[in-house]
Amino acid sequence: MNRATASKAGALVALGLVSQAAHAHGSVQGLGNFFSGVVHPLFEPAHLIALIALGLVLGQRGLKNTHPAALCFVAGSALGLIAVGLGWAPGTDPFLLVAAAFFGLAVATAVALPRVFCAPIAALVGLGVGLGSEPESVTGTARIVMLLGTGVGVCVWMFNVVGLVHELKRPWLQILVRVVGSWITASALLVMALWISGKPLNSTLPAARSAAPPVVLDTAR
Repeated sequence: MNRATASKAGALVALGLVSQAAHAHGSVQGLGNFFSGVVHPLFEPAHLIALIALGLVLGQRGLKNTHPAALCFVAGSALGLIAVGLGWAPGTDPFLLVAAAFFGLAVATAVALPRVFCAPIAALVGLGVGLGSEPESVTGTARIVMLLGTGVGVCVWMFNVVGLVHELKRPWLQILVRVVGSWITASALLVMALWISGKPLNSTLPAARSAAPPVVLDTAR
């Protein structure tokens, strides 16, 4: 494995440690609505960690064994985004963190999950990410365009993780993947513990979102 691939692995680890949240999603200056949607999953910690965890577990299984789960993930993401477009956007962060913790544990222990089990869970993760991707500060055509971009971004980031893990064939790189899986599980459990204890992270729940002023990503000013 060359140095460039190892650098990509390091970048993946760094992305998994992102802890900043954005509770309202506007257009990022210079990107436009579509590409702002594409990068949206990178700004939502629960979404990002769930996508990385799912990508790791599918990458460990190999590309030939990921087709059913991949199709279910795409279908679930599309269904969730359609529901958001129709005005239904429940909070899904707790579920995504539970799924991330489970997948991270499977990666860390190198447990081969049954194909029948992976497909519906991948669909639920895609559905959860889609339902949690409401562009709160955008309306009209721009909202639809951003949701389309989010759909593309969700698939791009998850499948990039699958492809990267598939290329990490050396034993020490496979150990690195398992270490990342353990970090994901620990991070997800930590965030869930903070939610349960009533720390400020529970401001991502719908009731708190309505009381807190939105933080718009638009930096045009």
